Amino acid sequence: MDDSKKPRPMPLPASPFVSPARSLADLAAKPIAGLLGKRGLAGGDIVAHWTDIVGADLADCCAVEKIVWPRPAGEAQDGANSGDQGAVLHLRVEGPRAIEVQHRADEIMARVNQMFGFAAIGRLRILQAPLARRETPAARKAAAHRPAGLAPQPKQDRGAAGGQDALAQALARLGTAIRGREH
Repeated sequence: MDDSKKPRPMPLPASPFVSPARSLADLAAKPIAGLLGKRGLAGGDIVAHWTDIVGADLADCCAVEKIVWPRPAGEAQDGANSGDQGAVLHLRVEGPRAIEVQHRADEIMARVNQMFGFAAIGRLRILQAPLARRETPAARKAAAHRPAGLAPQPKQDRGAAGGQDALAQALARLGTAIRGREH
C-alpha cells in the first residue's frame, strides 16, 4: 500500500471550553498585584528580593510591611508625608533585633534606594512584632532529627523525699506542654 493512500487522522476541532495551559505566576499575578498595591508595594520586587537587598542576616529578623508614598505637595495635610522627604518604609522587626535595624537604617535605606534606582525612601519606621517564619529545608531536617524528649522515668521509692514527687510531676507536665507547642 502506498503512503499517499493511507488515511490521515482528522484534526480535532477547537473546543471553546478548552483553554491553553497557563503558568501559576500568570494566574496569581493579578490578585497578588492588588494585595501588594494596597501596601504601596505595587511591583512586589522589594518583597520578592528582600534577602538580596539587605542581606541574609537582616532578612532573618525583619520584613517589609508597607511603603507609604508621599502625597503631592498640594494634598499634604498638617505634617503628613509630603513630597520633599521621600517615602516611608515600614519594617516589621523582631523585638530583640530592632536596635540593630535602627542602627543600620541608613544602610537599609541606601540599599533599597539603589534597588529602586532613585532616592525613593526618605525614612524608616520600625514595627516591633514577630515575623511569620518560613520553614527552611534545614529547619525541617533538624526537626526530623530532634529527639522527642525524655521518656518519663518510673517512680522510685523516695521515702522522706515525698515533696520531690510533686516537683517531678510538675516538670513532666511542663515538658509535655512545651513539646506540644513545638509540633
